[in-house]
Amino acid sequence: MDSALKVYDSSDPEKKFKERRSFIRMHLPTLSAHEVQKCVEILNEALSVLKDEMGKCQEAILQLSQGTDPQNVRREFGVSWSLSTRLNEVIDCFKNEISRRKQTVQWIRRERAIYLWEARVRKIGSLQLPLVQLRLDALNKDASEIIFTLKSHLEEIDQLCDSYQRVACETGNLQAKVRKLSLGNPQSISYIPEVPALMKEINQKYLQELNKTCLGPS
Repeated sequence: MDSALKVYDSSDPEKKFKERRSFIRMHLPTLSAHEVQKCVEILNEALSVLKDEMGKCQEAILQLSQGTDPQNVRREFGVSWSLSTRLNEVIDCFKNEISRRKQTVQWIRRERAIYLWEARVRKIGSLQLPLVQLRLDALNKDASEIIFTLKSHLEEIDQLCDSYQRVACETGNLQAKVRKLSLGNPQSISYIPEVPALMKEINQKYLQELNKTCLGPS
């Protein structure tokens, strides 16, 4: 979003406020507590800038009342003082600058109130954090136990695949021997059930992924 200082110093600050309020409320649930606090700090800085500027205008009015021309402040705020301009008109220009900033302050405070309310709600909710953390620790422990159990099952499947491979290899060799040695028509040869060829490959892939999970990030 654009700077609050820039947005609310416009011809229709109420419309801008409603637009920003809708945007803020839509995105607040996605912000972290730190980000909410950062938004408050940015608005506080904007209010501080406005306070300083209003102080300069007040000081300029005081100097004008005492017969001194605050040239630097006039240049900063774009207030001209020609030969045809009366003193009261110059003072009114600075009063208008103060009035504009007071209005901007009100809108920024209203926007800040949205974030402050959210911060209060989250602060109350943070009292539950110890219980939430305990539950997270318990879930993490459960997940670790499930992973290690799953890993042991995959290792067992891997061993069974190796055993099957040895049986299948020996069976194939013996079947070839029967066909070679049998005179005439060879006796009916029984075939062992087949295990999908990709089972071992897929199982090893999952096993490697689980090993990485158990080891954690390097």
